[in-house]
Amino acid sequence: MRPFYDIVYSEKSIRIILPVIEQNLDKLTADEKKIYDILQFKALPSGKLVEYTGFGKTKRLQIVNKLVKSGFLRKQGIGRGTTYTVK
Repeated sequence: MRPFYDIVYSEKSIRIILPVIEQNLDKLTADEKKIYDILQFKALPSGKLVEYTGFGKTKRLQIVNKLVKSGFLRKQGIGRGTTYTVK
């Protein structure tokens, strides 16, 4: 989804009004919140998340993929070099 914005032109200036986008963290489950909180301060590959969460590979990847799809996390890279960070 693209953000809506408004551009106002005047004789000597251009003003762009952007929306305030808030992420509703209340909708996250406890496990999703745990991963989100870890990635707030540092970009990590999903494999490193096991050290902080103890979640297995399948559960970890399901949660991370859901958070990426929901717009909470950003995926960077491909394959083994893929890292995740909070948007």
